Amino acid sequence: ELKRRHPDVPFEMVDVDRHPDLAARHGVESVPAVIVVRDGDVMQRFTGPVQRARVETLIDLGERVESFARLTGTTIRNSVLRKVVGMRGRCPCRPIFHCPCPLAAKDILRAGSCYCGLFKRAGHP
Repeated sequence: ELKRRHPDVPFEMVDVDRHPDLAARHGVESVPAVIVVRDGDVMQRFTGPVQRARVETLIDLGERVESFARLTGTTIRNSVLRKVVGMRGRCPCRPIFHCPCPLAAKDILRAGSCYCGLFKRAGHP
């Protein structure tokens, strides 16, 4: 169902009995397990039955963040994105807002990155 509704998002199902090495590498000890990965970094993991709405929320967050990065010409730091995911889409430095917060673009223009460091321009530490 999710694969059909989000054709641009890669979903993979892995039979852990046939691929125990992959299960071990990702620490899968019980099934079902859902692991959300971006550029090789684990952003979130769930074990047991997962509500579709929770996965949809992660997909929506990813789409918002990726879109904002394209619009502002910035890159995304996965270490900060993990915090955003853990905070259920809230901005780590301004948690009253959902990410990206309304001040992020202004921060990027002024300082080269948003306040929490999720979005940064090339050449900015």
